[in-house]
Order: sequence, then C-alpha cells, then structure tokens
Amino acid sequence: MELEDARQDVVVAGTVAGCTIALTLLIRAGVGTDPGALIRASPIGVYAIYLFSRKGTPDLAVDTPRNWAILTVLVTLATLAYAVV
Repeated sequence: MELEDARQDVVVAGTVAGCTIALTLLIRAGVGTDPGALIRASPIGVYAIYLFSRKGTPDLAVDTPRNWAILTVLVTLATLAYAVV
C-alpha cells in the first residue's frame, strides 16, 4: 500500500467513524431510544463497499475519497431521517 492510498483510506474511514458516532447520538437525542445495530451500521456499509470496490477495478474519475465521504454523509442523513420519522 502506498502512502497516498493510506491517506485516502484514512479520509473515508474517518468520515465513516464520525458519521456513525453522530448518527447514534442524534438518534438517541431525537427519538430517545437506543437505535438498532443495523441502523447504526449504515455508514459502515458504505465503507465496506468502498473497500471492496477498489480491489481490481479500474480507477474512475468519480472514484475519489471526497465523493465517498459525501456519499457517507448522505447515507447517514437518510438513515437519520428514516429513524426519526
């Protein structure tokens, strides 16, 4: 693994970690109950797709850490809306 690949992984992993923690805390504050494990793990699913899609696939122009981080935030917001409503 090269240093640039490691930096990209840290950017996406850090975003996923922050979104996972924020999602759990916001659901607990908004709904007042403990969210289920599947709901809390939704940002981690994006990271799993990120990791497995980068193995042996051609590099695309849209395959950037920034786009994966944005996707993680969008999935987190959609999950939050689903859990609160």
